[in-house]
Amino acid sequence: MLRSLVKSCKLVVEGLTSGVQLAPKPVVLYSFKSQHVVDQWHVFTDSFFGGKSQASLTYNPAEQAAEFSGRCTLDQDEDADIKRAGYCVAASQVHRIGEYHDLSGYSHLVYNVKGDGRTYIANVRVDSLAGTGGDVWQAPFRPSAGVWSQVSIPIDSLALTYQGQLVERKLDFQAGKVISVGVSVSAAAATPEPASSSSSSSGPHTTAAGDDSSITSSSGSSAGLGEDTSTKPQSQTSEAQVHELFRLLIHDIRAEGEW
Repeated sequence: MLRSLVKSCKLVVEGLTSGVQLAPKPVVLYSFKSQHVVDQWHVFTDSFFGGKSQASLTYNPAEQAAEFSGRCTLDQDEDADIKRAGYCVAASQVHRIGEYHDLSGYSHLVYNVKGDGRTYIANVRVDSLAGTGGDVWQAPFRPSAGVWSQVSIPIDSLALTYQGQLVERKLDFQAGKVISVGVSVSAAAATPEPASSSSSSSGPHTTAAGDDSSITSSSGSSAGLGEDTSTKPQSQTSEAQVHELFRLLIHDIRAEGEW
């Protein structure tokens, strides 16, 4: 009698779960709780090719987070060998060939960040058979200024890009072959919004990744970025320089799934 009941229960459970793929448990890809984790990342900017942007990634012990900050500008040297200026990138280093973050089954990347009101770009680099160092998939997000935000980025919203431009060629995102994740900022993106009245809140809130044109075009500028400021009043010039400054705190980056 008891055996029969147990068998019946097993059959019911199997019937309920048959064909249903359960969501994987959330996984923390990077948690910036120490300098050791920050050291696993690297920073590069347009300055390697004649641009004048500057950036750093440091550990902020007071916030227990990585601090990605600097100046992102469209300015460049006169003899610069560069097609597009105005970008700064922080990304995890690729340690070994064939070493991947397997995001198969996950539906979202979640960036736990404190922003400054400007738009940032989530970067995911996937191994490429072409041997080009990987394909870069991106999605913009704009966390509120001065408060911690859980920014949820649907993986299916990531767009394939090349040098910041959308790639029209259709390729499938290889979720099982992610070699690096990161964040970038573009001088062509919108200018920062002021901190809201809720900026003193210490608790995180959820923000969805929004649509933005910062990936699709590098020719636009805002708030005087990249414009000739030599004939402008000093007050306008100073304002443009302030808008070139950025600061993003990153507590952790994780992958989550949905039922």
